[in-house]
Amino acid sequence: MKFRTLCLVGACVPALAAAQSSVNLFGVVDIGLSRYSTQGGASVTKVISGGLQASRIGLRGTEDLGDGLRAGFWLEGDINADNGTGGTTNANNQATGTATAVPGGQGLTFGRRSTVSLAGNWGEVRLGRDYVPTFWNFAAFDPFMMFGVASASNLFFAGTSGPSISTVRNSNSIGYLYNSASPIGGNGWYGQVQYALGENSSNAANPDDGRYLGFRGGYSRAGWNVAVASSKTRMLANGDFRTSNAGVSWESRFATLMAQYTVSNSGIAGTKYQTYLLGATIPVGLGYIPVSLMKTERNNVAGASGRQFAVGYVHNLSKRTALYATYARMQNSNGAAFTVGGSAPVPGLPNATSSGVDFGVRHSF
Repeated sequence: MKFRTLCLVGACVPALAAAQSSVNLFGVVDIGLSRYSTQGGASVTKVISGGLQASRIGLRGTEDLGDGLRAGFWLEGDINADNGTGGTTNANNQATGTATAVPGGQGLTFGRRSTVSLAGNWGEVRLGRDYVPTFWNFAAFDPFMMFGVASASNLFFAGTSGPSISTVRNSNSIGYLYNSASPIGGNGWYGQVQYALGENSSNAANPDDGRYLGFRGGYSRAGWNVAVASSKTRMLANGDFRTSNAGVSWESRFATLMAQYTVSNSGIAGTKYQTYLLGATIPVGLGYIPVSLMKTERNNVAGASGRQFAVGYVHNLSKRTALYATYARMQNSNGAAFTVGGSAPVPGLPNATSSGVDFGVRHSF
């Protein structure tokens, strides 16, 4: 929800300028109680941040430049609302650029998004740290929107090493977006292309590491949304990381049905993961029920696979506040050791079952 326009330079801003520009403060505070356990292994109970949506705070603004041209900026940072620390970021899309938490807690960084842009009827050119095109397919066609114990990242990110290989965001990026006012997709054709730099010296051992190229394209109309995306991140030591995904959803009176397919190749000994998702969001009273089924298979380990079932309920107390409950269960076979909870709150064990629950409240502003 947008706040009223903030006056940044004092009360004497000319009325014309105030009408042509705006700066808005926004954010989410999401805190819950969670329990995770692995069969034959450990269990843990935690107060978490971000079970339904990531806790965050940000500033965004636009300026009308005339003739349909607009300038804009977006600064958004993660907040670990359960302990008050800020989230990390990555400076060069490589393991060497990952921020390390300082003693006593990480300060606020604008690691979720930090961009400046020019936009018009022709689309938008965006510079800075931004989401990668393939991530929007992950989120758009996951009933849990990649958050909490049931996040599709529990399996979609198999074989990756997280943000150092551009699964969610890139720093130092140059992007073009067409008809993408909503990250889920526009009305009609929409798309995104992004190129990002690792910013290594030409005489470095791996000068191309962290360099990224990706795209997403889709079509949305009459309740249908279909999109495909693909990307490649250069990583000499482990082999280039490639991921491609496709998704479809259909919104009816009774439910929104969705399906997604992802293939990721880490380049390490030809390791490839194929992941499938079927899901739905079902309106119920003042809220909705998200439910999903997922399966991941690894090609070079005979039959190694993980299967996840998840179901939840979100009850909207208002447009800004909601209560939620989520349950997820992961089953492994043939040596796989996937876990629920995204960041592996308890270690997985080969062929073991893991499960978890989230109960929480989300408030947006």
